[in-house]
Amino acid sequence: MKENRGDIPREAVRGDSFDFDTFRKFFPEAEIGEVGIDGIPPGILDYFEDKSRRFISPGDYQPRNFNGFFVARHQNGDVTYSAKQIKKYPDSGDHQGDTEESTYFVDMRDDRLTGRGELRKSLTDTSEYFKDKPFAGWISTEEGYEREGLATRMIMMMHAMSEALYGQPLYSDTIIESEKMVHLWKKLVKEGKAKKFTEEGGRDRYVLIVDAN
Repeated sequence: MKENRGDIPREAVRGDSFDFDTFRKFFPEAEIGEVGIDGIPPGILDYFEDKSRRFISPGDYQPRNFNGFFVARHQNGDVTYSAKQIKKYPDSGDHQGDTEESTYFVDMRDDRLTGRGELRKSLTDTSEYFKDKPFAGWISTEEGYEREGLATRMIMMMHAMSEALYGQPLYSDTIIESEKMVHLWKKLVKEGKAKKFTEEGGRDRYVLIVDAN
């Protein structure tokens, strides 16, 4: 795939940080390339815009405020679209003015949505929970595709993206959205691909320990 940078805004400080070789070493199951905004299907771009406007003041929302778009083509023909952006939260609320880079993922099979996810990395919060710990904000698999390993694939692809962007492994959130995801993280621990720790507030948290091939 041609790695076309396209007409992508470059105001963000991390706009040129993606290491394609690192991604491929950690996730050789897919071919990935960077594309311009015209390489993202309109419906998926609408979804990215919806994610972009969440949890910020309405007046701060700027359309197409992304600093990278990627397309990953899997060996079985599935395609994952992703978009990353710098997001600054309001000075009040849970994040209190924190700035983070969010990367949104959409899995497609032909014209059918099969899954979604979000990778989060704080750029300003120096607390133990956020500093140098990119994490899976959430992962979901659409009904009818639950037993195909797509959530595991998403975690491993997020891990490769985290290593390619930040040189850091993927962590779980401490509030994992479903029992299925808790089971998946535990399965990765049993397989020697992740480890569990509980230092942060007494809640279980996981981190991938997979090395590049």
